[in-house]
Amino acid sequence: QATVARAWFDSRELILVERYRNLRDLLETTLEDLQVYRIGTVEIDVYLLGKTEDDQIIGVKTTIVET
Repeated sequence: QATVARAWFDSRELILVERYRNLRDLLETTLEDLQVYRIGTVEIDVYLLGKTEDDQIIGVKTTIVET
């Protein structure tokens, strides 16, 4: 959960949490039918996709590493 601050996070990590929260809020208010897709195991491609008012599918993609 990139939007959850943990007790051990330093100031840099807390800034990232806030940025991810802002991105999540923007996507949730802008897009309908927002979906998250995770592809992979350790190095995971994450796609956040949704529909615009005119039914176009748009979103963002990132890669995360889970160890």
